[in-house]
Amino acid sequence: MESLVWLHHEIRRVNALYQATRYDEVGRRLPRLIVATELGSRHAPVGARRAYQTLRSLTYHCVTTTLRRVGEPELAWVAADRSLAAAEEADRPLLVAVSAYRLGYVLTRLRETERALQLVLQAADSLRRGPRSLPVLGALYLVAVTAAAAAYDRAGVESFLAQARRTAETIGGDRNDFWTAFGMTSVAIHEVSAAVEFGDARRAIRTGESLNLSALASGLVGRRAQVHLDMARAYAVQRKDAASVNMLLQAEQLSPELVRYGGRPRELLTQLLKREHRASTPELRPLAQRAGIV
Repeated sequence: MESLVWLHHEIRRVNALYQATRYDEVGRRLPRLIVATELGSRHAPVGARRAYQTLRSLTYHCVTTTLRRVGEPELAWVAADRSLAAAEEADRPLLVAVSAYRLGYVLTRLRETERALQLVLQAADSLRRGPRSLPVLGALYLVAVTAAAAAYDRAGVESFLAQARRTAETIGGDRNDFWTAFGMTSVAIHEVSAAVEFGDARRAIRTGESLNLSALASGLVGRRAQVHLDMARAYAVQRKDAASVNMLLQAEQLSPELVRYGGRPRELLTQLLKREHRASTPELRPLAQRAGIV
């Protein structure tokens, strides 16, 4: 059975790797972590089991996000459910809220937007009444933004963005509590994503171009790359395919694995290939080849 010290260190390591979009390495490290926290939560001395359940919940947080990112939302749902159960077993209300945050994104990906909204808003309400963590509260509002955008609820998006902004303003700078990467920069990134979801390319591009990504911590590669991917989708809506490819190339430079594994980048590449004009987008086909599309 692995020591608690090693588990703490390894959980920090895999989350840092995930946020750096090094998904292959995360995938190699997670199996040992899962086995260790499962064994610890079952067989450790009674006095240590709460600590192991806490680490089990944190482990399944990373499993959830990684599986969702590489296009396995059903398996991500199973992992998120386990993280929630472990947080409840550990009697850690804040971890329960973080588990809801992770599960909310998975449910949205599975097009269960009503369930996602109910889950994260209930978790947000519990945080307002119980253990207080503004970064986690703000992160829950951003899940609500994503779910509302997927449901094409403009009023909901604007309301949840406003709540997230107020929370970010109260905090001040960008934070990364429980690897949620919440702050004003992330609020703007979600505004870009929501605008793309509605097909509002002008707003997405305007907001994206005004973003100061240097405010993000250096390890948040995925958040940086996400802006380029959303901008690529926005330019594609305007049929500015050369600009779209250029954004995809910038995203790939930051994170080849995000472009290779992400469902949205692959869908966009397929769309661009269908109307390919090689003279104006000579780098499109090589990019699609590197992503495994052709």
